[in-house]
Amino acid sequence: SSVRGMLADVLIWMGEFGWAAPGTVADSAILDGLVPALVEQAFAEIEGVPEHASRAEQVEYTVVGTIVFETAAAAVRRLAHEHASSRRFGTG
Repeated sequence: SSVRGMLADVLIWMGEFGWAAPGTVADSAILDGLVPALVEQAFAEIEGVPEHASRAEQVEYTVVGTIVFETAAAAVRRLAHEHASSRRFGTG
């Protein structure tokens, strides 16, 4: 799967950015806290795919759902960053 390569590339970049010892790749354990929630979300999303639709409709539903969820997850994460930053550094 090309997604495995994408993850490997991100871990290398994280290491270069300083999220790992110099000259090393970031350990995937840095993402361990996310995995259970993301696996649960994936099952919930796939559960919503219409069973009796055509294969093409199922693929379309999954692709659109992936794009929508990833956009929503990024927005929620950014809101969480704002909240965490405000709590840690105060509001200006």
